[in-house]
Amino acid sequence: MEEKNRVRLLRERTGLNRKEFSERFEIPYRTVTDWELGHRHAPEYVIRLLEYYVRLAEPGLCGRPVEESVKEHYITTYTGQRFYPTNPQAEAVHVEDIAHALSLITRGNGHVRTFWSVGEHCLCCAKEAKARGLSTRVVLACLLHDAGECYLSDIPRPFKAELPGYRASEARLISVIYEKFLGSDLSEEEARLVDEIDDAMLWSDMWNLFGIREWEERPETLTTPDYTVRAFAEVEREYLEMFRRESLEL
Repeated sequence: MEEKNRVRLLRERTGLNRKEFSERFEIPYRTVTDWELGHRHAPEYVIRLLEYYVRLAEPGLCGRPVEESVKEHYITTYTGQRFYPTNPQAEAVHVEDIAHALSLITRGNGHVRTFWSVGEHCLCCAKEAKARGLSTRVVLACLLHDAGECYLSDIPRPFKAELPGYRASEARLISVIYEKFLGSDLSEEEARLVDEIDDAMLWSDMWNLFGIREWEERPETLTTPDYTVRAFAEVEREYLEMFRRESLEL
């Protein structure tokens, strides 16, 4: 289905005209019009979020604000923030929460030979980006690329593929995180570089933590992760130090 038709059909499901739809979802009227006419392309994560909220609110969307169905659903973070995962606000995002939580969350849902945190994985990705001489934005993006998991938890890739609502929320959340700490979301090239490094480190994780070769040929890397188990606080401290050091270079 063409993108413009997806937006239009979503709006028609709500029974709202363009002006009402724009006001309900806080999207500029001209933007909605351009999307429906095909003059501009709506980001995929925006379409997924709209699909999620429309489905969540049915029936009776017209009679209540979308926020009412999710406003009570929040988590309390390490620093005491009230964080709404499906409606993330930049002011509630703190790197201290990210560093602390990721140092405690294990890779592979715990199905590993020894503990290895998401925080360690992110540090390895950032160090690889640094070794390749990539931009400070990409180094920080590698450090932050799994930051959404500190708010949404680590969902296995096969299951995540079956959860459009989760994927939409995850995409929106990571965009908020990048915009707060990097000044803007990633470009296509920056996102490609982050994915490339993430996959290279995934190969290493799978081999060292599971004894599985995810694919036969090992990706070429300039760094080699050290899988020695470290104290949670040590990983948290290194994560914060690297974040603050690299942020000074932006």
